[in-house]
Amino acid sequence: MNILFLSDLHFGRESFSNECKKRDIILESLNQTIVDLPQAMQPHYIVVTGDIAWTGADAEYQSAYIWFSKLLSKLGFDGDRITFCAGNHDVNRKIAVGIPFSKIKNADGFILDGVDEIFRYESIDAFNVQIHAYNDFCCRLGVIPYEYSSTIDLDSPYADKMGMSKQWFSYTAGHKDVTFGPEKYRIIAFNSSMISSYEGMSDDENFIGLPQLQQMKGENIVGSAQDRYTIALFHHA
Repeated sequence: MNILFLSDLHFGRESFSNECKKRDIILESLNQTIVDLPQAMQPHYIVVTGDIAWTGADAEYQSAYIWFSKLLSKLGFDGDRITFCAGNHDVNRKIAVGIPFSKIKNADGFILDGVDEIFRYESIDAFNVQIHAYNDFCCRLGVIPYEYSSTIDLDSPYADKMGMSKQWFSYTAGHKDVTFGPEKYRIIAFNSSMISSYEGMSDDENFIGLPQLQQMKGENIVGSAQDRYTIALFHHA
């Protein structure tokens, strides 16, 4: 399977910098260059590792939606042939996270137990308000969401009578399976941008979260016994 890899397209950046005024021409050229690739290099699937937008604003994702819709249409793809993970510029930093910064960092550095608490799957929903425009963009394109297990307390109204783990869905974290002929692929996404909106956070101070890795290993989502290729997506290196 030929996989086209894209990242950091930053729709909307031209509004903040005079150096980016020719972005429309460049992006249109990129779109056409992909479509015009030789047959042997034509993509069968597309992955985009974040920073689709510049500030996480609705208007930026509208521009991205138009560009990606055109690309998918020219390639004859539906939304099930593309997937994304979120980057720090996809977060709307004007919306507060509601978790005190002191829980993840103090004068001595990062408090990793506090960071890991944020990066549990159960915390994903709390951050959706900051990436509402990103989620809506993925939904409108028809992207297949990732799935993950979230352990529900027995007292929760969402729990079944056995208190079993429930399957949840997200455009930022989890896993999905893709097939191409006889080839099987498992795509795993991490949201390394979940703490990007904290005031004073540097762009290179981000995490993927130990709890998610431990849970995936425990559920045999990842491991040496897999019968498929595994592709991990995360924005921050």
